Amino acid sequence: MIYVLLGATCSGKTTALETLVKQGYKTITSYTTRPKRPDEIDGVDYHFVTQDYFKWMDESGLLVAKNSFKSAFGDVWGYAINSQDIKLFEDQIVITEPSGYRDLTEKYGPSNVTGIYLMAPYDIRLARGIKREDNSVELKRRLIADEKDFEGLELEVDYIVDSMDKDQVIKEICNIMNGDFK
Repeated sequence: MIYVLLGATCSGKTTALETLVKQGYKTITSYTTRPKRPDEIDGVDYHFVTQDYFKWMDESGLLVAKNSFKSAFGDVWGYAINSQDIKLFEDQIVITEPSGYRDLTEKYGPSNVTGIYLMAPYDIRLARGIKREDNSVELKRRLIADEKDFEGLELEVDYIVDSMDKDQVIKEICNIMNGDFK
């Protein structure tokens, strides 16, 4: 099963994923052309690749859940999953955007993809972005874009987690993955 964590900027997706991986859950590391942030590790947080390599992977038919964003500074960053990293015979967790979730569901079927939407209010997400010292211009762009990108997603996903408590969020995701969701 592919468990897809979805959520707008600063909703807690990465924090949840890191905690779940520490607990032994398997992940799929996405590929991106965006610059690595200072605290990120290549091959762990993302596979950071050049535009040319990303294009080659795409032309080779390797990429699924593709998406691109134009940064507030005009750069276009690609994100995707290498289809060779997906193992339908084991549970894996991945973070992607709504369009990537839809692509995975279409390609692998809804019986192999479970969407888990981490909902967080705008003011909480803004405060988290400021606290982690995101570039204010880029943070604003992402927050605005997310309003459109995530509109109505709660009607498409399998589960919604709307707690702001990290431990509760992890517990709910684990319950979903273990089939114990109530």
